[in-house]
Amino acid sequence: GGSATTLKYIDRFLMYYILTAERLERTAPWFERLASTDEARLKALQDVIIDDSLGICDELDKRMEHHLATYHDEWAEVVKNPDKFAHLFKQFANTDEVQPADEMIEFV
Repeated sequence: GGSATTLKYIDRFLMYYILTAERLERTAPWFERLASTDEARLKALQDVIIDDSLGICDELDKRMEHHLATYHDEWAEVVKNPDKFAHLFKQFANTDEVQPADEMIEFV
């Protein structure tokens, strides 16, 4: 159906970005590097993600399947077992003292 196809294209987009972006490069600069105009950029993505112009869609799909199968949500573990991780969360890294919220500087 339509939503399954949409999700497949989103997954491919994310994998293509992960595989082709420079280290720590955000999506906007990466997208701008694809071509000189937005229309050309979208066409370039369509060619790769939908029309499989590079012949990599199967690989992108497999990589996303592997990612989803092996993903571990570290924050979910913290939420499920807060006492196990409470020692890692302190207001200040160099002291056990705490500052009440009403004494904190408020930036407006």
